[in-house]
Amino acid sequence: LGGSTLSYVRETSELDPRTRKLTLKTQNLSMSNVLKINETVTYTVHPEESHSTLFTQEAQFVAGSALSRFSSYVEDFCLTRFRDNAAVGRAGFESVLEKFKAARLEAASQLEKLEKATHATAASTASL
Repeated sequence: LGGSTLSYVRETSELDPRTRKLTLKTQNLSMSNVLKINETVTYTVHPEESHSTLFTQEAQFVAGSALSRFSSYVEDFCLTRFRDNAAVGRAGFESVLEKFKAARLEAASQLEKLEKATHATAASTASL
């Protein structure tokens, strides 16, 4: 709104190694008198597929008293934007994960070829 483009947030991270759960909580500090945003993201082991991660994300928007007349409109607008941005963020994150998976598979394939070549070289050297 004509102000600084710099914003401040506070994020806390909590990792529970026993339950293998990571919780990230974010709260805006800038403009919080106008609009408070609290977001919680949780990563846990999928209950049915232990090799998979379950991701949950939720957010709460509360318009400040300065916007009391328009609070429901502002909150609804923010919720819509959050949903749209979350969908884009998830798609981007899944794309990065797929690239990591492909790179890991390629590295494993290259390692297997290298090991076979090393064993073949060792076997031919031993027969001399």
